[in-house]
Amino acid sequence: MLYWSVDDESLPIGTEDLLDDALVALIPLAQFHGWRMHLEGDVTREQVANMREYQEAWVALRPDIYSMVDITYRNALPTESATHPRTAVLAYSGGVDSTHAAVTGASVHRGRRALEITRGVLIAGFDIGLDDTASIARAHGSAQHILNKLEIPLVVVSTNWREDFSPNYTMSFGLGLAAVLHQFRATFDAGLIATDATYATEVGAWGRDSTINRMSGSRAFPFPTIGATASRRDKITAISHIDVVREHLRVCWQPNARGANCGHCGKCVRTKLGFAASGYPATAALGSTSPEEVASVALSMWDRIFLEDMLVNPGELDAGLLTAIRQRISISALPSTHDSTQGRI
Repeated sequence: MLYWSVDDESLPIGTEDLLDDALVALIPLAQFHGWRMHLEGDVTREQVANMREYQEAWVALRPDIYSMVDITYRNALPTESATHPRTAVLAYSGGVDSTHAAVTGASVHRGRRALEITRGVLIAGFDIGLDDTASIARAHGSAQHILNKLEIPLVVVSTNWREDFSPNYTMSFGLGLAAVLHQFRATFDAGLIATDATYATEVGAWGRDSTINRMSGSRAFPFPTIGATASRRDKITAISHIDVVREHLRVCWQPNARGANCGHCGKCVRTKLGFAASGYPATAALGSTSPEEVASVALSMWDRIFLEDMLVNPGELDAGLLTAIRQRISISALPSTHDSTQGRI
């Protein structure tokens, strides 16, 4: 059984008989197995249409994994735009993207009216397993420090969605995040999931981008895109001046991170470089880096994008780190993100 639980009992969750959240949560599993999906309750017409489009997108991207499935339900209701105050609930991991979203949230707009981020949600059971309570507590503490500074309350939602209902997590985690935020639609006007790439560097077959954000909701509970005009370099610069961010930022998904940062993976190293370029060569959250570490770090496509951006805008990086970045890029098998013949990677 799929479940969600929240650590603040005063905050209502769930959508009663409206099952848009279940539709969003379960469609990746149904597509993977080719199962017909029936919802014994009501859904909004727009959410059904968006999930059909979502299926079409993933069948086009990965026909070897996903197939189109039928969706049936008790009733399809007209979609009405939300009428309560324009507040937003933010999926908050404590990393660069969601922290940038929290810091710059006042600039998010839906139509002509700004959305105010009034709650952050940390999810237990995604990058940290539900049984690792010590790491969850540590991640919670770090996230709490940052959002306290920004005067945004934080709640923790625990769910077994990743463990039991997500056969391809990297391809479907965006819908998992959205399904959690759907639990709060009775209280907030919109859900926010920060993108981890710009519009120019979004990739296919990845679980979170500006297109998936749009399809994750409807006019009744939309998911406006936030962060897609800022590179990771830009985001780190925007948040680096905040002392609690430098002390408590959590970017690492490595198993040995234990709710903090390992300090040596690609995500940790690129974040250290970003802080160094912004004038903070060492931070309490991550420590410092060295040319030797940069030259030998394993690179993902995201890491390569970041390193190339650092060469374009090095900020306060010293000559040794810049040389190491060039060396690491030169031996990478990944295509250049600035090569127009490659398109998006």
